[in-house]
Amino acid sequence: MQFKEITAENTSFRVSLNWIGEGISGDFDKQNKDDKPLIRFNFDVKEDEQWTPLDDASYCTPFTIHTPPAILQILAERLLFDFSFCVAKGSSVKKICEHLSIIDEQMLLKNEVF
Repeated sequence: MQFKEITAENTSFRVSLNWIGEGISGDFDKQNKDDKPLIRFNFDVKEDEQWTPLDDASYCTPFTIHTPPAILQILAERLLFDFSFCVAKGSSVKKICEHLSIIDEQMLLKNEVF
């Protein structure tokens, strides 16, 4: 299966949406009609003009590789905005990402994230 990485960034953080072969219960099983190829997000921080992965900032989402790229771009922008806002308030990276990982398409389109 093919998936083109989707990213969004600001001066401090970058989020990437990728598919690394994960499904609902671990590795995606195309033989299982109930399994779905899930998108994962990862956050990086800019340090000395280099992007460095953040610890505890990589989670699966309910979105699949079949989600239209335009919706995934909206998701990336929203994840970046909410993540940056919460980090600026002093929230834990892990807690932020746990919360962001449950965003589904309905929440995203209704702007019901935070």
